[in-house]
Formats: sequence, C-alpha cells, structure tokens
Amino acid sequence: MPFVTRARLRADLERLGLRAGDVVMAHGALSRVGRLLNGPDAVIGALIDATTPGGTVVAYTDWDACYDELLDREGRVAET
Repeated sequence: MPFVTRARLRADLERLGLRAGDVVMAHGALSRVGRLLNGPDAVIGALIDATTPGGTVVAYTDWDACYDELLDREGRVAET
C-alpha cells in the first residue's frame, strides 16, 4: 500500500471544499487515514496548506491523566 502524502491530503481536503481563510476543527483517528509519509505532521501540514492564508486549524487534545484535583470550584486550573 503506498504512502499518503501531504500533497495528496491537501488535494483531498480541497476536493472536500476546504479553502484558504476557512476555520477547520480536526479530530480523528490517524490510523484511518492510511500509511502517512511523515506521520501526523503530514495531516497537520495539509490542513495548514489548505486553509492558508488567513485560515485557522484547531484540534481537540486530551490525555489519560487524573487531573480533577488540579481544578478549583469553578473548574479552572489555578495559576500557581
């Protein structure tokens, strides 16, 4: 199976309608994209390429850590 490249991903994103100046939220399983040449950086780069100039790429991140004890009563992390 051939590698999926940044250029191919950009072309696919543009075929889906992503354009310069757009705001896009990315959240998904990289394993579903295929064998990525340069790994996750290829996806990030393609999103940036397709939305620039003037666009915004945002992504959800999380970690498997228990962090509830770090939050105050309002659900915020204290400055200290």
